[in-house]
Amino acid sequence: MQCNATWSSNTSFANVLNLDNWYMSFGSFAAATNILCVLVVLSKKRMRQKYGAFGVLSFGDMLNALAMALLGSLRNQQIYDNSFVSLSSFDCFQNPWPYFFIVGGQLPAFVLIVMAGERVIAVFKPIIY
Repeated sequence: MQCNATWSSNTSFANVLNLDNWYMSFGSFAAATNILCVLVVLSKKRMRQKYGAFGVLSFGDMLNALAMALLGSLRNQQIYDNSFVSLSSFDCFQNPWPYFFIVGGQLPAFVLIVMAGERVIAVFKPIIY
């Protein structure tokens, strides 16, 4: 038995293609809905002031969804070009989607931490807030 053995059967490629098609469809749908949310938040000054954090959360989720759609389409292209191989972590970062996943995953977490800090200040120091 080998560690990290790679099998290249047609059935495994068919499963990857099926999974990548799901990535593309869900990623495209989520990106479209988050673009709509960002546009609604940016539409009026009152909306920007009241729902700015929601807009940033939607933007981060949109980046994550774009990464999903990009991942699915580029992996499908690699399979059709017969260049789909196992990648190391460093080789993976030569592709564009990991950067979208990193920013799209960390931006909403950072906004939630800032919002939690703002709520703590509002509860414990209401005069300052």
